[in-house]
Parts: sequence; structure tokens; C-alpha cells
Amino acid sequence: MNRMGKKGSYLVEASIIMPLFILAVLMLISAVPALSAAENTAFSVCDELRLESAKAPFAPEKQTMKLRMKSRTAAENPKASVLRFTSCKYSYRKHGIDDLITVDYHFYYDGNDFYGLFKSTTFTNRMTVRAFSGTLHRQAPEGRPAEEDRTVYIFPQWGMRYHRKSCTYVTGSCQMVYLTAAIQKQYKSCKLCQAQSAQIGSPVYCFDKYGEAYHVAGCSIIKRYYVTRGQHKAESQGYTPCSKCGG
Repeated sequence: MNRMGKKGSYLVEASIIMPLFILAVLMLISAVPALSAAENTAFSVCDELRLESAKAPFAPEKQTMKLRMKSRTAAENPKASVLRFTSCKYSYRKHGIDDLITVDYHFYYDGNDFYGLFKSTTFTNRMTVRAFSGTLHRQAPEGRPAEEDRTVYIFPQWGMRYHRKSCTYVTGSCQMVYLTAAIQKQYKSCKLCQAQSAQIGSPVYCFDKYGEAYHVAGCSIIKRYYVTRGQHKAESQGYTPCSKCGG
């Protein structure tokens, strides 16, 4: 009787668990087409952003970029995809990083899955890239030496002048750089702004001539900071020589 009771309990447990297990497997099978379409769409958008980041400095095409993404998504998922953009920010600056491109989009899946459990599902995503921002090699005008295209120092948030390294405006200010392991070894983290929480690759601020710490944005010690540019690029962005040091 005891042995028969155990067998009976196994049958009862199996009759409860097996339908749930089968239902879970069917739901997983049903989700595969929707997830696959969403992944394909994310890859297409990412690949088009990569291409746009390479050519943005030469031929920025914000509207064309979105059309390419929609056309490619529709071609690669003809029965299952509708791509709609909720926002598109092109060539902007954030957290000390410039030339950013960000797209926010909704992907509407309306394809046929196993049981229609995931039909009319919406996926939301955001992608950000940084456009190529290297200095262009331009041929120097006739009568103007090529070495004149040198490194100059500008203050992104303080005026439209470019300076020499020896300028007092530069020597008394800090430089914005991106945090590396070498900077962490060379400088201590500022205790006032809790710079130790900064991640590798994030913008930090260092004083070349004095100071032993690196800082993050918002630190009370930072009054203004500079970044370096090629002279030709600085001039193309509207910067003019400093009247004090001559640029």
C-alpha cells in the first residue's frame, strides 16, 4: 500500500508539473521570432550608426540616416518590423564628450509566432556613438608653412579664443582628459568631489603645473578647463587668436 501510495503521488505531481513545463516551452518557442527580429533591428541600427559616425565630419546626414535605418530594418524583417524614432540627437556634447549621435526608437513586432503570444510587442532601445573627431590633414595655403597647423588650447565653455601653451590663461587652468590607469597612478583622486568613483574612459580634470589630484565635473576647484585642437580645426570652428599670447 505504501509503495502504491508513492507511485500515485508521483503521477499526481507529474500531472501538475508537465502541463506547466510544456506551456513554458511553448512560450519560449513563441518568443524566439520576436526576440530574433528585435536583435536583428538592433544590429541594423548599430551598423548604420557606425557608418554614420565615420562620415559625419564630412557629410552629416541626420534625416538620411534615419531613412536608411528604416529601409534596412524593413528589408531584413519584411513580415515583422516597424521602426519608429522617438528622438534623434545629432552632433551634440554631453559630460565633456562632443560629437555624439544618439537615437531612441520603438520597434513594433507584428509577426506570426507559434501561438501569437508575442504579437504586437513593442521593444524600446537607445544607442549612442561618437562621430570620428580626428583632425583633418589640410594642405597649407600657398606661402603659409605647413607646420603652422599646430596644437592650440581652447576653452570650450569660456570664449572663442585659442591660446599658446605658455599663455597665462592656460597655465592657470586645468586640462580635460579621459581617465586612464596611467592618470590614476600619476594623480590622486580628489576627495572634495569623490573623483575615485570616476570610471576609466570618463572625462576628468588635471592641473599640469601644480596639484596632485584629478577631479570630476562639478568640483569647486575647477573654474575653467581647456582642451587641445589643431589650429586649422579651431579656426574652422570659429576660434580666433588670443590677444594676450597671440594664439
